Amino acid sequence: FNFAGLPLCSVNNKGEIIDINNCFENTFGYNIADIPTINEWWQLAYPDLDYRKSVIDTWETDVQQAMEQKTNVAAKEYRVTCKNGEVRTVVISGTIINNEILVTFFDITDRKIAEDGLRSSQLIIEGIVNAIPVRVFWKDKNLNFLGCNLAFAKDAGFSDPKEIIGKNDYQLNWQQQAELYRQDDQKVIKSGNALLNIE
Repeated sequence: FNFAGLPLCSVNNKGEIIDINNCFENTFGYNIADIPTINEWWQLAYPDLDYRKSVIDTWETDVQQAMEQKTNVAAKEYRVTCKNGEVRTVVISGTIINNEILVTFFDITDRKIAEDGLRSSQLIIEGIVNAIPVRVFWKDKNLNFLGCNLAFAKDAGFSDPKEIIGKNDYQLNWQQQAELYRQDDQKVIKSGNALLNIE
């Protein structure tokens, strides 16, 4: 329990926190004196009143369901406020063992930050691609469109670049030239060399 690589906490059916492991204290900063019962945990970990109410309702419903169905408490994502004020994104689940619940916390904060950063980067790239005064598109190796910029989408008769995804040249405004375009695409794929200045 103490040497587990993820935060753990044991709560009895009276709402008393029986034990927390080292990883719990290292991750959230709270020790057993800070949170002798689940009520102190709710107050400290979820200081926003509305969010706290939502968390408590969700957790208690999930615990009740797990007890009735004799399953684990469903894993859900929560925002936990640490003792130092830092907010961490954590997936919390539980296992019912006799009259106690072993609560497991899986910290996904770094992954969420990376995902948000990737999403921001994608929005920036999308903004750049849509702002340049040329047509841009990309296809998979089967020559189906994976995406394009707004100018290209409008040429193809669409108002949104997402509408072109999965289509091929035979399905677009230039279907009569589709075979010629696809031959050029195949040359690039097979040779690895760019075709430039094609009118």
